[in-house]
Amino acid sequence: MLFKSLSAAVFGIDAYLVEVEVDVGSGNLHDFNVVGLPDVAVKESRERIKAALKNCGYDFPAPQSVTINLAPADIRKEGSAFDLPMALGILGCVGTFFGKALNGFVFLGELSSAAFARWRCRRPTRARPLWWRASTSMPFARCRRRWT
Repeated sequence: MLFKSLSAAVFGIDAYLVEVEVDVGSGNLHDFNVVGLPDVAVKESRERIKAALKNCGYDFPAPQSVTINLAPADIRKEGSAFDLPMALGILGCVGTFFGKALNGFVFLGELSSAAFARWRCRRPTRARPLWWRASTSMPFARCRRRWT
């Protein structure tokens, strides 16, 4: 099954949307592959995601393979902010969000082992216009936390 969610990344000082496509299905058992030019922090997210899902009471789709594509594939994805959209994609593939529309949201966040999301913008970007553009199609509560 395939599940898509949106995230964002920084390239220079510009922010751009990243489509996180998660496929849980047949393949080599227990495979967890992240494609789309991820850096080491993104590749290490598999352990954080497994621990976070387990500690939230969800089962990781163990006997199946998980493939995550971060598109566009020609731009390098850095950092751990893709943990949350990847975990939501895995939960979406197993039917947790059946009937719920998540396509108007942009998800960013590093997951801790206790399943708390951490997000911290470490460099100035033009991400705010991206946030507003992605949120115009669907009303939702905006984060009021100050960027540090």
